[in-house]
Amino acid sequence: MGKTFQPEVQKAIELVWMKYDEESSAAGQALLRKAACAGDADAWALLARTYMGAEDLAVWEDSGLPVDEDEADECLKWSLLGGSPLGVICAIEHRSLFPWERAELLSRWGSPQKVLEAAEVYADEPMGAHLLGMCYATGAAWGTGRMKPRRKRPVWLHPSWKRPWRRILP
Repeated sequence: MGKTFQPEVQKAIELVWMKYDEESSAAGQALLRKAACAGDADAWALLARTYMGAEDLAVWEDSGLPVDEDEADECLKWSLLGGSPLGVICAIEHRSLFPWERAELLSRWGSPQKVLEAAEVYADEPMGAHLLGMCYATGAAWGTGRMKPRRKRPVWLHPSWKRPWRRILP
């Protein structure tokens, strides 16, 4: 049997991601902050997602939660320092890992594969399964040191496409 979130975090997940109104989302975000400040590293990871916004598919469009990249990065930092494998997955899925975060990952778990194994204990938990799925869906390159870029340039601006007609015409 897998690991589950503490009841306060479960309630926050229900409020933020299973209800579709601003009041519920704000209450859920407050519950996540309370659990995070009490020392729950996974709550820090989920709190970070509440600041990532609907554009990154982190919250619903109707959540009314503010997008704040600095706050999201700060929450991810505390999650990683607290030893949350879900925090690592959130960071990779959202924006990749900073060098110090990669060093922390290697010092704590030894390899990216071990982080993935540690995160898979949450696979029975719907939000844990969602985060694992998002990480796989975004094509995060485990173990290479090169994770997905934050924003991809349009194909026609990519350096390999300086002469796009060469790829089309013989």
